[in-house]
Amino acid sequence: MGTVKIPTTIIALLQQQLWPLVLFAGGGLLLSIWRRLPFSPQLKRLRVLDFWIFPASWLVHVTTLQATGASLLPILFCGWFVIGLAWLSWLWFVDGEVVMTRFWFLFWRFGDLYWLFWYFICLGGALLIRIK
Repeated sequence: MGTVKIPTTIIALLQQQLWPLVLFAGGGLLLSIWRRLPFSPQLKRLRVLDFWIFPASWLVHVTTLQATGASLLPILFCGWFVIGLAWLSWLWFVDGEVVMTRFWFLFWRFGDLYWLFWYFICLGGALLIRIK
C-alpha cells in the first residue's frame, strides 16, 4: 500500500484541486460541441489542416524543451493571442462591427499557419543544436 502524497507548496495544492474542474469543464465543452456538430454548416468547411494546432503546439513544446531545456510554448501562445486581439481591434475600428463567426474561423485558419511556421522553426533549431 502506497503513501498519500501531500502537496508541499500552495501552487501544487492549487493544481491538484483545479485538475478535476478543468477536466470536467473540458469534457462538458467537448460534449456540447459533439452534440451540435452534426447540425453545423461549418462542418463542411473543416479540413485536416484545421486540427494541426493541437499536435503542433505539443510538438513545439517537446522539441524546444528537449533541445534547449526551456519551452517556447507560453511565448508562442501569448504571441498568437496578441495577434488575434490586434486583428480583432483592427476589424472593429475599420469596419465598425465584427462578425464573430468569420473572425473565429479565420483566426483558427491563421493559427494553423502560425503553428506550422513555428514548428518548422523550432525543428530546424533543434536539428542545428544536435548537429553542433
